[in-house]
Amino acid sequence: MQQVSHRLIDKTLARLGRVPADKIGLCLDRWEARQPNIIRYLLHAGDYLPERCASSLIHLFWIIAESTQGLAELSTVSDELIVRAHEANLLALGDIEPSHPEWETRMTEHFASFRQMPLLAFAFSVFDSEDACALDVDEMEPGVLAIKTVLDCLDLISHTPSRGVARLNRGKSDQKGT
Repeated sequence: MQQVSHRLIDKTLARLGRVPADKIGLCLDRWEARQPNIIRYLLHAGDYLPERCASSLIHLFWIIAESTQGLAELSTVSDELIVRAHEANLLALGDIEPSHPEWETRMTEHFASFRQMPLLAFAFSVFDSEDACALDVDEMEPGVLAIKTVLDCLDLISHTPSRGVARLNRGKSDQKGT
């Protein structure tokens, strides 16, 4: 998947801001039909966020989907791929709490080669926004993990993976003994 720039995210937000409120549900339904496993995963991940932010994951996916050229033509992301990506992200971050001083260092290292940082930074800004969620670092982790997992999956099925996704693929090969 090609990198999505901050400028493209801004253009997408402006375009989506013109969608009439009564049509938003139809737009989201269309993406749910195309990527039902991602939507199901995000709904589940939303259970780990404060109630005021749970729907933010679906809206973030809508923005990601609309920002990503060619995403509509991609095959459906499998549940297996989502699980593998989620587990790889958990493994990379380790078993430390977000409030632990080392957590930020691990996040920085894990995301250093991640090509979709503008999209992930946008997700951080939504979770941190006073107008939307206003989450502290401990509350933010499930949402950031979910969005990173989805971006990894989309990168993988688009056949232009970032280095983080390449490591995910190597991990699967190692598990199969190849």
